[in-house]
Amino acid sequence: PVSASEKLAAFKRDLPWLSRKRVSLIHQKHLLDLDVLIDDAPENAEAMRRARPNTLVVGLEMPWNRNQRDLWHFLAKDWGEIMTFLRDRLSMNLRNRPAL
Repeated sequence: PVSASEKLAAFKRDLPWLSRKRVSLIHQKHLLDLDVLIDDAPENAEAMRRARPNTLVVGLEMPWNRNQRDLWHFLAKDWGEIMTFLRDRLSMNLRNRPAL
């Protein structure tokens, strides 16, 4: 997808449970204070890791980013892999959280 409307349609198709209010389409993603960035562009992954080292940077593997795997914490082959990775990561974080 190239245009904003195409990207939103892809989100609705591939991630129907994700509220539109939780999706931001901007160019300078590194300006956002995020827990997780999901992006396939090497320049966005690199900028986010430089500007916000605590943000988890996850990508969807594409022909233009396969040779730059080190820019992402995790580069997935499909959305299913991304969801499994994030679910496992969240589960691990909850297990390691101190008791209240």
